[in-house]
Amino acid sequence: MHSDDQLHTASRHLYYEVQQLIRAGQRLLNKQYPDPATQVFILEAWVLHLRCLMEFFWLGNRKGYVHASDYAEDWTEARPAKPEELFMRVNVLAAHISIERQTVLDDNRTWPYVNITNNMLAVLDQFESVARPGLLDIPTWRSTQKAGFTALDLL
Repeated sequence: MHSDDQLHTASRHLYYEVQQLIRAGQRLLNKQYPDPATQVFILEAWVLHLRCLMEFFWLGNRKGYVHASDYAEDWTEARPAKPEELFMRVNVLAAHISIERQTVLDDNRTWPYVNITNNMLAVLDQFESVARPGLLDIPTWRSTQKAGFTALDLL
């Protein structure tokens, strides 16, 4: 069990992951990269931040890690269903030396950055609505985003 102070501090890392997911998604969507290799680096960064958020929201009981259920006792009932297909795709892409990786890449090389990012922000909205008061250090850009901007218009 983590202390309230530890959770408050760790929430800054949650919002860092969200912010980086948005920024990488923007660069991919707007083709803001100088060459194909950089595009791959940005895609992998986006997948890494997505994976961190998915683990935070849907996985738990990993010693030394902070999870959404640490902030809200009823999170496992309140959260949306685990996106199994997305979990598989993210894990396979993040694990570069695997048999499944080539199949996943061959079947679908594109990622719906806007939809996935906005879906993660919807999960974040739901999480914020059930988290115990005072545990989240919500950054100012997040309240701006809630005012009606889509994720990829934000930063």
